[in-house]
Amino acid sequence: MAVIPARDRNTLEKLGYYFILCSTHAAARAFLDRTKAFHRLAKAQRIMEDSGVPIPPGYLRDGEDPVKLLEGFSLVPENGYVSMRVVLPPYNPTVIQLLKEGGPAARITKESKAGEMVVFSVDMGHINQYDLEEALKDDGRRRNLHWKLGREEAGNIVKLTYDDHNDYSEESSAEPEEKTRGTREERVARMKDEQRRPSRYVISFTDRNEARRFVREWHRRPFPVRRKRNPGDEPIPIVNAEILW
Repeated sequence: MAVIPARDRNTLEKLGYYFILCSTHAAARAFLDRTKAFHRLAKAQRIMEDSGVPIPPGYLRDGEDPVKLLEGFSLVPENGYVSMRVVLPPYNPTVIQLLKEGGPAARITKESKAGEMVVFSVDMGHINQYDLEEALKDDGRRRNLHWKLGREEAGNIVKLTYDDHNDYSEESSAEPEEKTRGTREERVARMKDEQRRPSRYVISFTDRNEARRFVREWHRRPFPVRRKRNPGDEPIPIVNAEILW
């Protein structure tokens, strides 16, 4: 069994759901049925504990202890909502691509020689790559221990984009002037739109331990701004850092 978080292919933002890969259709169906049964039992146990009434027999198999069963069940809280379904072939192109690549994270790590990667983003505002690089250097000097970055040959900090359009520059040169002008306008509009959105990067580290240390140090901290702040300036962006998986 493997679990792959659904992510936007370009920004690597989590989309709020997961793909759980099972070896067979029967295994997938059994996992779905058992998860729903455990969730139903967890809800029933909370209600029965509050009311003092024992759990009805239909919620358990013979000899099952509800306490032991629910000790390891943390997939969904008892007051949460289970939204799961089995996806059957023929699969749509998105699922086929996910099965082939293993998800956006697997695709990126496969294309890189980095030991581990972190998705770095801010909750608001635009942080350019130079400012991020300088902030990492300053942080290394502050710690008296520079961050061990990897993937030197291809760049250890890669900016993520918000659109999935290709570069049409070569194609446009052979197209009519009107279409070329329209393509340029669309690209400019996309660039302006991207600059209005919070910045997102992938930072490559030499190994998983270094990436985990970075996440512990940087996640949910204010981004270190070098310039002097004045009254009325925008709030300092807050950093989000997560291991890419």
